[in-house]
Amino acid sequence: RRFRDECENLDPQAIAALVAARQGADWSSETSSRTLTDAKPTALLTIRELLTRQSSSLARLSDTRLPKQLGLVTGDGLLTHAGELMLCSHEDSVIGRALYLYRRAAGSEPIVERLDHPLPELLDRLDDLIWARRETAPVNYPDGTQVSIAGFPKIAVREALANALLHADWRYEHPVRIEQSPESLVITSPGPLVDGVRPDNVLTIGSTPRNGTLFNAATHMRLSERAGQGIDRIYRELIRAGQDTPVIENTPNSVTVRMSCRTPRTELVMMIGTLPDRLDESLHVLLALLTLTERRTISADQLASISQDERATAECERVLIRLAEDATGILEPTAESAAHRLPRYRFRAECLQRLGRAVAYHRADPIDLDLKVRRHLADWGEINNRTLQNLFDVDIERARVMLNDLRKRGIVMKLPGPERGRSVKYGPGEAL
Repeated sequence: RRFRDECENLDPQAIAALVAARQGADWSSETSSRTLTDAKPTALLTIRELLTRQSSSLARLSDTRLPKQLGLVTGDGLLTHAGELMLCSHEDSVIGRALYLYRRAAGSEPIVERLDHPLPELLDRLDDLIWARRETAPVNYPDGTQVSIAGFPKIAVREALANALLHADWRYEHPVRIEQSPESLVITSPGPLVDGVRPDNVLTIGSTPRNGTLFNAATHMRLSERAGQGIDRIYRELIRAGQDTPVIENTPNSVTVRMSCRTPRTELVMMIGTLPDRLDESLHVLLALLTLTERRTISADQLASISQDERATAECERVLIRLAEDATGILEPTAESAAHRLPRYRFRAECLQRLGRAVAYHRADPIDLDLKVRRHLADWGEINNRTLQNLFDVDIERARVMLNDLRKRGIVMKLPGPERGRSVKYGPGEAL
């Protein structure tokens, strides 16, 4: 089977899983060796509470009929593999169903927990462990509202955990592995992606879940979104938190979802939070804005490729046009491509100023900064905050930081006159 750039031999377990998938077999519906008497006492109560929250009529069924209706018990009273996963602790508590490792710093000794709970309880426990060690950053909106954003957003984390637990190939007898540090969250589940799904089409491909019976039961409890939507949610929530999109790695024996926690792009978070007409719910919109913080322009066909849907070029063009309308006022077509069928779009100048350091190509290089300031002083003899805003497309706060740096290094010095406000001017410093 082909993985990345080369073909690799599959082990017997992987071959069996591939054959079963192509035959439409569902391992989770098969009979296990355990019965309802092996169920953890609180497991069925937890499932009933989850169903009650969803106002599901299943919550009113008896303790005998409920597991049968969810496909967790066979007619002869044995648990299916889905039932074992949902109702029982792992038979080998040393291995467990999940291995959680937390490192306070890269390379440090990890805090390790092995967990063997039934899946609904396991999901909650892992969610709590990760959330308790979250890193947050404040964001102040123009209306005075302040919110804290987490480097690993709760919705994205829960969806990634649910995917790992529900889509894992439990025939491998390996636990789901979660590695957390302040810089990253890495979730690895046993077994490769299901046949036909790859990291470069995971946003758009429709597929049959590996564990159909298990997934259907989980869907009733709303442990995870239906096919495809869960990955979208992970992408959306990470971008809304000012983070990069996840990296998904597929090998013959495992799937890894890697989330990195960088200093959040708080300016981008504010821009997304003030988008009109719920545009922040569109993954195309979010991917376009995130991409433009790393590259200067984007076109509809490029956005369709980033969105993993080459057929969505027309839809992506409508998204870019919407963002370029005066009512939204974020993008504009470049002058040289405005007449093209698919123009290239860029941030408007005022948006670049608002985004400031969130835009990678607008972080002023010290050499470039000094050169432009020296040239301006040679031509005009003075400089002020407004001049720096116009020269570097930054906002007033960023320009103030730049002026302070220039003054400390002796490139500029304050001229006689006002001490505060827009009228403060600077001339050539001693270093010139």
